[in-house]
Amino acid sequence: MDLNTSLLREKFLIKDENNASPLVAVSNRLPVPLHSSDGKTHETYIVRAQTMYHCIRMSAQIIKTFDELGPVSSRDDSFDWDEAFDTVMGDFDKHYFEDRWVAVYKDGLPVFKHGNVHAFLDIIEKCDYASPDEYNKSILLAEKTFEKLGRNVEIEHDENIGLNVSIGENQAKCGIILRNADKSGTFNFKVDKKADSSTISAYQCLKVCAAYLEGIQLSFIIGQTLNHTENIDDDERAAKEKQKARRAKERMNKMLAEIKTLENTYSVHYRPEKPDFDKIIADAKNAI
Repeated sequence: MDLNTSLLREKFLIKDENNASPLVAVSNRLPVPLHSSDGKTHETYIVRAQTMYHCIRMSAQIIKTFDELGPVSSRDDSFDWDEAFDTVMGDFDKHYFEDRWVAVYKDGLPVFKHGNVHAFLDIIEKCDYASPDEYNKSILLAEKTFEKLGRNVEIEHDENIGLNVSIGENQAKCGIILRNADKSGTFNFKVDKKADSSTISAYQCLKVCAAYLEGIQLSFIIGQTLNHTENIDDDERAAKEKQKARRAKERMNKMLAEIKTLENTYSVHYRPEKPDFDKIIADAKNAI
């Protein structure tokens, strides 16, 4: 399936004239248009999540089931969203970050939620569905919605792109934008079909995008945890930290295996070089 979409990292400030402190809603958002080889869009899902990699991986699950069984919403046997979410959540996150949230929307309404999803996101998606192809207009519609409820609010919206993908049968281009408090950077990879390989899988490409993002985070966790372990006098606490680092390393190895599978299946080129997880671990461990 062809796929052209972008992930937005968003922050909303909802300022109510009656409250001194604004409400804050933070989310990653990825539209998932599902269409057949003739280019006709059958349905579109919006995936929101606390982390970029969960957002991307949940989107990949939707694409996978569409490729295998066709349109998702009109089946006799409903798609098992809970099972998809369980697949998305790795063992490490289940153990250490079980409060991660994910939400999926269709036609402005939630079809799946897990975790503490900010109620404001439901309003934004409903407003976006009322103004298709004009996402920024949904902010104004949301303000009017609050006004009808007797609340005068001002909504500030900050967004930046975290991922761009353009995936076709013979070539895919994926650009990942990394940001933290100190700096930002971009790395891209291009996937070309080999003469003896199948057409390019959007599902597999998205999984690798998620693998890089999760792998980078795991690398920081491993490095920082090892750093902390060296400065802990309590043997029991040190043992728990070492176990956390081991589990993170096991999860990271799974990410590396997903990346290697893509590289073995297709011709993959990086610009600049792909992230070096071992270097990230070393830098995080040695950070003051």
